[in-house]
Amino acid sequence: MTLITFKEFAQTHPLGKADDWGRYTHYFTPEAGGVPVEGWADYRVKHFNSEFPVEFCSSQCDLLAAMQFWLERTPALAERLVIEQPLLIGTDFYVSPNHCHPTSLSEFDNVTNETYPPESPPELAVLRTAFREVQAKIIEPRDRFLSTILERELFPPHNDHTWFGYEYFSVMDITTTYAELDAWLDHPAWWAYPHEPAPPT
Repeated sequence: MTLITFKEFAQTHPLGKADDWGRYTHYFTPEAGGVPVEGWADYRVKHFNSEFPVEFCSSQCDLLAAMQFWLERTPALAERLVIEQPLLIGTDFYVSPNHCHPTSLSEFDNVTNETYPPESPPELAVLRTAFREVQAKIIEPRDRFLSTILERELFPPHNDHTWFGYEYFSVMDITTTYAELDAWLDHPAWWAYPHEPAPPT
């Protein structure tokens, strides 16, 4: 299958106002006037066109897959948590679902909220305890790498990508650093899907 570019994608898919996050440009489904495309009622697009090079797009997408596969090998986490996977992956962008879950974990943890934070569900403490127990037993460098990134999505102050949807927790995306995406590219044996390193220049 031939991968398409963001430019090609944008010609046929409605996009809302762009947010330049420095690392990439982020687009959300238009709030008004948007129409479902290919069955996607609500989605967002991450375009690697800034400080993060284009090849980091594939690295980020594979990290999402690797993290979900790691969870599936860990029943204590898999029954409570899911890592959302891209709906579409292009050469320099990927499309993610933008589910409208009620509350992000960051809102539960916002103890300085002047209007008072929502009451934390008991499932959150169970999830965090299970994660810490699993994390403490990790031996493999690859699993340690993945758990370190996932930790940021489950604990303050960077847990605004994870939402609670009544029955389970959903990680909509992951926050990664330049060094982490570069390291994933440098370890093709760690990838969830076969990956050939770029030829030397």
